[in-house]
Amino acid sequence: MNADAQKEIRERQLANLYGELESLLPVFENKELTDIFIYGDGSVRAEHFLEGRIDAGIQVNETARYNIIHYLSAMADSSIDTWSNPTLEGILPGYNFRVTAVIPPWVKSPEITFRRPPVKIFSLEEYRDTGRMTDMQYKEVVAAIERKDNILIGGGTGSGKTTFTNACIKKMSEFTPHDRFLIIEDTPELQCHAEDLTQLYIRKDQAALAVRFALRWFPKRIIFGELRSGDVARELLECWNTGHPGNVTTIHADSAQSMLTRFRGMLSEVITGTLPDVSETIQVCVHLKRKAGFGPMVEEVLHTRQIAKLLDTIEKQRSSEAFVMSEYNDYLHATLNAE
Repeated sequence: MNADAQKEIRERQLANLYGELESLLPVFENKELTDIFIYGDGSVRAEHFLEGRIDAGIQVNETARYNIIHYLSAMADSSIDTWSNPTLEGILPGYNFRVTAVIPPWVKSPEITFRRPPVKIFSLEEYRDTGRMTDMQYKEVVAAIERKDNILIGGGTGSGKTTFTNACIKKMSEFTPHDRFLIIEDTPELQCHAEDLTQLYIRKDQAALAVRFALRWFPKRIIFGELRSGDVARELLECWNTGHPGNVTTIHADSAQSMLTRFRGMLSEVITGTLPDVSETIQVCVHLKRKAGFGPMVEEVLHTRQIAKLLDTIEKQRSSEAFVMSEYNDYLHATLNAE
């Protein structure tokens, strides 16, 4: 098939896709909405940056939902089917939204979510001035960036990890405008205006390989979008340990304390025996949460040494409690046998 024929097919697919999406276009155009959800009953809800989840007042019937999913699948040259692969991840052309879809049997009726990439790069100063982080938290994060600490940013889904990461990258490029930045992600969400920049957009199964080859681009800073697996966590840790300080990545976690625990858990998937001390490579953890009626905000900024000490204390307490319980069980067993 020649290039003209391929172009014609793509244009037809795009026209068909946007024909099915027509009722959603006003929602897509509202830049205050960060995530759009089409539920199995056809209802549409959206996440407002300040107000939280709202009802969009739109219905998308089941046939339209199936058509949207299959058009997206065809344009992404991927497959989705009931038996072998009932999920789809991709990008919505034109808007650059991240799309996730699922069909039966995983759900009763097709569901689709759209995530908007950050429209505006907020500065750390704006986070402070709008009350999304305290003055002390602001000073700690800025000082960490100036020291070229490695920063791990965590939070739940929709907590604003990507937006805050962009704010940190902005500050990095202000401190070191001539550094070479290498950004690796599977969905184009991170933004950087450094003069020397390479951005890699890779498939999820290519993430570890991309990090492994990162040093061949001779970067000063290696920034990774979101950690999801142990092989990527290991490769990233090794890269950051080779004289490349001042980086940032994100992770899903419930608290600043659990961020290191989750990172270690990922490493344990691919490393047998003693795990490396993560706190030697990652110096600062920033945890974000979404506050109802207010939007994303910084909850905690902790130095990893503080977290590591706390985790060690908890582990020792657990070991001590286990030892005491073991002694008690031995005594109880001996007593019962004597009777």
